[in-house]
Amino acid sequence: MSACSGFYGSVVSDQVQRTESLVTILKGVQDKASADSAASGVYMYRHSLEEVLQGIVNAGKPSMLDLLRLKNQLTDLKTGQSSKDLISQYIRLSTVDFYGSAELKNAFRLGVSQA
Repeated sequence: MSACSGFYGSVVSDQVQRTESLVTILKGVQDKASADSAASGVYMYRHSLEEVLQGIVNAGKPSMLDLLRLKNQLTDLKTGQSSKDLISQYIRLSTVDFYGSAELKNAFRLGVSQA
């Protein structure tokens, strides 16, 4: 078993869970106060994506076994649905201008760091 297996074996399921958690947070946004509060969840999600990307770089080239395991995980998990839900929530919030929350709006912008 390659050294990458542990990392690649957990990356998909971990990200699905993180995406589902963020969707839950965003579904709770109904006004400016809840939008301001949700911004930290978006920043945590972005940070987790950065960690995954760094982990991929650090883990190195995946073996064929790693790629097969990833393929099987992607097939088994409902990755598509959680991504669709996240996009749906983003569209919902953007159409109401993030309930006037500059914090939430900035959290979704690339290149903007949490203050």
